[in-house]
Amino acid sequence: MITARSLEVFAQLGLVEPIVDCGVHIWELVVAADETLFDAAVAGQPGATYPFNIALSEAELEHVLGNDLAQHGAVVHGGTSLHQLTQGSGGVEATLVGGSGPTTVRARWLVGLDGFLGATRRAAGIDRRRLHSDREWAVFDATVQPWTSPVEATPAYLDGPGAILTPLPNRRWRVYTRAASDTDAVA
Repeated sequence: MITARSLEVFAQLGLVEPIVDCGVHIWELVVAADETLFDAAVAGQPGATYPFNIALSEAELEHVLGNDLAQHGAVVHGGTSLHQLTQGSGGVEATLVGGSGPTTVRARWLVGLDGFLGATRRAAGIDRRRLHSDREWAVFDATVQPWTSPVEATPAYLDGPGAILTPLPNRRWRVYTRAASDTDAVA
């Protein structure tokens, strides 16, 4: 999910149009619990430049960003992991490990695409204790048939293990759910 604020940042970088064009506009969040449907919340700020969020798969976002980086002469190397990070006033020094072994690079910025629990967050010292859960999450993409909710909303079902569905292009959904037990996590 790309928030309205992130869209403003992408606009400053000249990248917002391809993201908005290929993503699904999310206008509201719909929450249901105990068989009660709560009022929908508006995704963006009314009157904002982008009063919506955008749902877009990581692969599509990486494609947009990769194309822009290539146009600026940058090369993106997948399959590289962060081993060590030192941050200074002029930027960062990172030791990366890839197919050809460890390499140390210096840069003004480090962009980590390794997720919420990734090495980039740990190495930068960004606290995540308040957000950590011992329960396992499952994340998968699916087509849900038949589907009666609008595709411009993110429904969140809070009963049982719960599920949050984020629409993707072509009427697909990214599903986030937590296992109710260790047995469910294995299934």
